[in-house]
Formats: sequence, C-alpha cells, structure tokens
Amino acid sequence: MNIESLVKTIETFFEKFLYASRLLVLAPITFSVLGLAWYIFYQIRLMWHHLYEIIMAHGGVVVNPSILIFESVELVLTTSFVSMLNIGTYNELVSPFDHLNNPPGWLKHLNMNSLKVKLGASIIGLSSIHLMSAFVDPSIVTAEWQKKVWIHLVLCVSAVTIYVIVKMWLHKKEEE
Repeated sequence: MNIESLVKTIETFFEKFLYASRLLVLAPITFSVLGLAWYIFYQIRLMWHHLYEIIMAHGGVVVNPSILIFESVELVLTTSFVSMLNIGTYNELVSPFDHLNNPPGWLKHLNMNSLKVKLGASIIGLSSIHLMSAFVDPSIVTAEWQKKVWIHLVLCVSAVTIYVIVKMWLHKKEEE
C-alpha cells in the first residue's frame, strides 16, 4: 500500500464521515419536537385550569379571561415558531425538500438569513404576548414586570440588529 492510496482512503473516509454527520442536526430537532409536545400539554393544562377558574370563580376571585386568550395565542405562536425552525433547519442543513409538489410559500425563499430574521420576529412576538399577559395580571410585582420590560427591550434591540446586519449583507452581496 503506497502513500497515495492511504491518503485517498483517509480522504474518502473523512468525506463520508463529514457527509453523514449532517444527520446530527436531527438530534436537536427531535428533542425540540419532544419539548414542543410537552409544552403543548403544559399549556393546554394551564388553559384548562384558567378556564375552570373563570367558570367556577372560586372564592370570588375572578380570573381575567384575557389571560386565557394570551395563553392560547402564545401556544399557537410557539408551536408555529418551533415547527418553522425545525423545517427550515432541516431544509437548509440536512436535505432540501425536493419531493414536495406544493411546498409552503415561506419554504420556497428560505435561507439562513431569512430564518434568523423570522426567529427574531417570533421571539419578539412571544415576548410581547408574555409581557401583555403579565401586564393584565393584577398580582404582578412592579419590579418583576420592569425586569420583563427590560428583557423584551433587549430582545427587540437584538432582533433589529440582526435584521440590519442581514439587510446590509444582502445589499453588499447585490452590489458585487
């Protein structure tokens, strides 16, 4: 066995290993789907509890029905966000969906930059819903609510920064 065939064998092994390692992306996707199933179960249980409190009004304490609405909106936003993130990550990093006859509109022009912007927008939306539900709850402590406002503002600034960087990158790429 000469040195050239040894190098070629090592190179072939490395290329096959590198190509097969793209499937490691599936492990976080699987865990996120399991986490999403747990989150859906938790949110539905929480909404059922609030609905029960609204109907029964135990001890004269009335739960604000808008909290139930905010929780259902948060559930829908979170599930769509995680689904979009999983499908987009799989499509970009593992294998494109070439076999779909009628793919969703957002999947046709998806790339990692648009995925980053959508990720930022989704996180801001979830933060806004959470902040509104905290604002509606009269039992919220002022310092805790202020902390949530600051966290939301930091998320907004970071998402706008990502958007500006992506737009600058795309504009620079178009000029070339």
